[in-house]
Amino acid sequence: MIKAFFSSLSFNEGIAILALVVSTISVVIAVISAKLTQRSIEEANRPYVVATIVTITTHRQEKILMIKNYGNIGATIDRVEFSEPLSNELLIQKLSALSNTFIAPNQSIFHTLELPNSTIELVGSMEVEYRDYKKKYKEVCTLNSKLINVHLQKKFSELTDFENKLLNAIHNQGRNNF
Repeated sequence: MIKAFFSSLSFNEGIAILALVVSTISVVIAVISAKLTQRSIEEANRPYVVATIVTITTHRQEKILMIKNYGNIGATIDRVEFSEPLSNELLIQKLSALSNTFIAPNQSIFHTLELPNSTIELVGSMEVEYRDYKKKYKEVCTLNSKLINVHLQKKFSELTDFENKLLNAIHNQGRNNF
């Protein structure tokens, strides 16, 4: 049946059908390519707000909770929630206060986990919900503050009062020299 159809066509009609098929395939490829390009542009130009624990070493080593926008555009944080119950009231208040906070590209928000008499341990996942001007996003970040450099130095909470005062004086002196 197909063979009979093609054999009944003239040469010009066959060329016209072939041109129609090729142009249809070209349009489909162009539409798919445009959608992929648009998706790539959107992924490259969106915020990526994540939570992580970093260690900062000055005169002592401190663990810091860092929430950072690694993306190319700003974002508004809608909600930050930790999977486990938090016992530190200041951290709870700070995470709650982040709602409706704008975070610019490459901007970081820090909270120390080393307190004068204790260390806040974060083991679990932190969920960060945020949005840009047109879309909402959610990142789930696994945190484990126990794993970071626990064997390198004395913890802040283990310092004697004298050691703490001495290190703070050295730190402040170093800051004053700059």
